[in-house]
Amino acid sequence: MNAPRRAHLARLAAAALLGAALAASIAAGCTVFDGLTAAPAPGDDAGAGGEAYLDLDAAVRACSLVFRCEGLPLGVATSIGVPADEASFSRCVSWLAGPIPEDRAGFEAQRSLLACVAAAASCEAALACAFLEPVLAGDPRCAPPEDDACGDGEARRCAERYLERCASPRFSPGSVCRVGAGGHARCALGACLPATHGPPRCNGNTLILCEQSSRLRVAMDCTTLGLTCAEGAQGVSAICGANGAILPCEDPGSVACSPDGARARICTGAVASEIDCGAIGGACVAEGGGARCARPSDACAPSDEGVDACEGTVLSLCMAGRRAAFDCASAGLGCLPGDGAGRSGHCG
Repeated sequence: MNAPRRAHLARLAAAALLGAALAASIAAGCTVFDGLTAAPAPGDDAGAGGEAYLDLDAAVRACSLVFRCEGLPLGVATSIGVPADEASFSRCVSWLAGPIPEDRAGFEAQRSLLACVAAAASCEAALACAFLEPVLAGDPRCAPPEDDACGDGEARRCAERYLERCASPRFSPGSVCRVGAGGHARCALGACLPATHGPPRCNGNTLILCEQSSRLRVAMDCTTLGLTCAEGAQGVSAICGANGAILPCEDPGSVACSPDGARARICTGAVASEIDCGAIGGACVAEGGGARCARPSDACAPSDEGVDACEGTVLSLCMAGRRAAFDCASAGLGCLPGDGAGRSGHCG
């Protein structure tokens, strides 16, 4: 997907949820290692204070789909605030199979989505894992005249070019697709009137509001994006935020470092989510148009010479600071060299 279209879709997707909420509140396989151990399985210790979303085999399968499937990196970023790097295979694998702070909000929901992607047998199946799915050109679910609609448990927000999955962890139980005022489709609990509903409020980590444009009552779980909603907060204080603050961003799916270098910030479309590198004994390092958590004990970096290079079906990796050689054939894949235009070699 080209950058302008990717940015356009993601801004619509994330801004429609988090931006609307803010506006409402203001209104009111065989793996061979070079003498090193494999990535820990989910549930095992993946490093200082960290746990992995996936094991290495699953992360390779997921990242192979990230590199192959148009719209998938965007769907992952806008659904769970986790980087799905489509330029550096080692960075992609490191985010999915490397250490993540155990107390990151929404960790289990994020792991579940990524495991779904890893198990997918096709791009269609992988995209179906997303809580928010970008609508690609020619998708029959949003055929002309591209009006919003409900179908198959989805709120088809065709004018904004994305789908909401109402049964996903993004929305509170009981949410179903409804078409409200102005023909706007939403995953919602029911109809409401902004004048009588009251201001947005936080119930646990769920943000509940009466959306003014659709007059539908929407309840969104902030934790799926790694964000939180302060218990009992109302009005302007009721937000899905990172450490109590909204971090605006404009480059959906991109990863950057916080000004103090302690955290990686993932742009979900309208706001950024954060992963605390300091909590796993590291710091955020900007690299090759992306960013990653690096630790003093790291023996390599994804940007090092020879990383993500193919030798037959074997791909060299730098996974979370450790050199490894992964046989793509063990996952039923080949090893595809980089394209020379910024996209690395990868299993695919």
